[in-house]
Amino acid sequence: MIAASAIDKVFPETTMAESEEAEILEVFRRPSVIKYLRCLGREDAKELLSLSALDLPAQDLKDRHLIVNGKLAVITTLLSLSDL
Repeated sequence: MIAASAIDKVFPETTMAESEEAEILEVFRRPSVIKYLRCLGREDAKELLSLSALDLPAQDLKDRHLIVNGKLAVITTLLSLSDL
């Protein structure tokens, strides 16, 4: 339960009103926000493709791959809000 307690401190349980949810969706449906997220995703995808096993130690390569994959996952999730 220690981990759950730490999570609760960082991310306390909250609820959003329908109006707040609508506001979030409105923001992520804006063409400029979608364009910005796609630009971020493109740069991260290029970084991921440029990682070379010949240039980096195995652990560094693995760490960078995980970080960039995580960033791409977040961007994909945010972009998916425009489809709701």
